[in-house]
Amino acid sequence: MPTSTKPFEVLLELTNDTHSDVTIQLVHIDSGQSEGPTVLLQEGECVSLVLNAGATYHYRLRQMGIQARISVKTWQDTQCSAAKVFGGRYRRDCETWPPSEDLAVTYVGNT
Repeated sequence: MPTSTKPFEVLLELTNDTHSDVTIQLVHIDSGQSEGPTVLLQEGECVSLVLNAGATYHYRLRQMGIQARISVKTWQDTQCSAAKVFGGRYRRDCETWPPSEDLAVTYVGNT
């Protein structure tokens, strides 16, 4: 049975399940510079981002003076929570770790 070669879209749902505000911004990987608007997520808020399935996206998240970069490449709808990104691991600068098979987090350090 042939597989579909038609591009399709998936959702990345980012949730702020912490008590502090979180901002998210798209990052251009070649320059490392943030591009586009910054989205502010207050406690309990979430945003759904539409992605092309299989494409890699890079985002910068900031919370309380700490910033992390996440890379997302997924073929299905995916969820990401601020608690998983910032959950006690930010003390080691530039450590990469996967909170799920679709996400990789690199801590850049203090802003």
